[in-house]
Amino acid sequence: MENKNIQVNVWIMNLKDNRDEKPASLNQSKFDFCKNKGIVGIGWANIDPLNTQDTAFLQANKAIESFEIGDLVWVKNPNSETANQEQYLCRITSKAVSTGDEIMNSYDIGKYCKCEYLLVSELPDTLKFQKLTAVHTIERANELCKNETVSFYNSKSGVNNKSKKVKNKLIVCSVVIVSFILLSVLLLIPKINKMTHPVLPYNLEFGMSYDEVLKMCNNEIVDKTVIIDKKTYVPRDRKYIAPLIIEEDASVKPKFLSNEFCTLSFNEDDELYELSYMYSDDFDFSEVKDYYKKSLPNESSKPSLTGSYVVLSNDSIICDLTDFSVTITNSSYEPNIVEISTDAINDELNKLNYNVGYFSINLAELINECVDNIEVSHVLYNGRDEDYIINGEDFLKYASTSYVVTIHGDISQNPDIEYLKTNDIDVIRILFIFDENENLLACKTLDECDELYTCAVLLVTQ
Repeated sequence: MENKNIQVNVWIMNLKDNRDEKPASLNQSKFDFCKNKGIVGIGWANIDPLNTQDTAFLQANKAIESFEIGDLVWVKNPNSETANQEQYLCRITSKAVSTGDEIMNSYDIGKYCKCEYLLVSELPDTLKFQKLTAVHTIERANELCKNETVSFYNSKSGVNNKSKKVKNKLIVCSVVIVSFILLSVLLLIPKINKMTHPVLPYNLEFGMSYDEVLKMCNNEIVDKTVIIDKKTYVPRDRKYIAPLIIEEDASVKPKFLSNEFCTLSFNEDDELYELSYMYSDDFDFSEVKDYYKKSLPNESSKPSLTGSYVVLSNDSIICDLTDFSVTITNSSYEPNIVEISTDAINDELNKLNYNVGYFSINLAELINECVDNIEVSHVLYNGRDEDYIINGEDFLKYASTSYVVTIHGDISQNPDIEYLKTNDIDVIRILFIFDENENLLACKTLDECDELYTCAVLLVTQ
């Protein structure tokens, strides 16, 4: 019997083969290979973690080496032809092992763990809105997802034994059950027809790449009345956006999308996760709302300051309806925004030196010496793009992990004269730019008060 007190970790893993060139001899996908072998694994075969700067590999390698026997891992079949990808919950049965096996390597497996696959045909309500798709190769699940996943797995682990005990009872009742199902289906057909409006127009589906969308929009299905423009990157949101323009004479469904300008959003892995559009003032907003209430039938009670939400609970699709716009988002594909910890920001702040000509002084020591009633805050920076050019290098692509630190307080105009102060002022604002692993890449002073420099000069020349 397993010890219930053993700590179980929950992970989310991506079993895609993202190599540009794959061996021609492959007869199945990486996912199918892993499932048939009863393993989960990462690529980068024959790469030494001690002799590489590949951050994606180092992150994946560190994560899979952290897998413990009994840990649970969410994976999806990226090749599933259904609208909702096949979902599996894997239980790890061995520690990670590196492999130089030629066949393993050909399927993009360089290190793997053995595991047991459990097909999840229906997620419980507690997990339907959790992010169960990994943007990176491996991600650790949040605490809520972890607890609900463990409870779900425990509830499913004895299903097979229980099903055998009631097999005879099911056979006795089969005729009644089949009759009831047939009658229910017949009664529900009119209702189902009303609830199957397409969520996205023009046969688009969440998860499509930009090239796939481009191909779809050039298809004669939409009479070539839909034009998709070149995508551009929005670094602060880690997404790509591409305008979707509909010709004036377009005959499209739903009708309210005619003559409108749409924006498609793709995550950093080039997967479609959002469509938004605005419509004119004279348009009947209720028609849009009614349409999506039928497409996404489970209306959420979640309050919104911008509009009303309509939610498709089993696919994490949220439709945000405002007075002038509609935004349809699939949270399973949203960009992964890394949050830099407070400790990492404070550590770098404490290391920083303040330069005074040929001299320098530790900034933290300078602040403690010259400033009273100190307040330190740090927030994501959404300022000017030119601020990301530091020493001739452009760091704008790291905007989503850039923070501005503000030190506020009462600063001395002269550290030797206690009563001479400038009160309630922003002493200095500094831009810190990190990578996804909390490594500081660059920093830059955005602005500072004159008194800080004066105090620094007096202190370093004493």
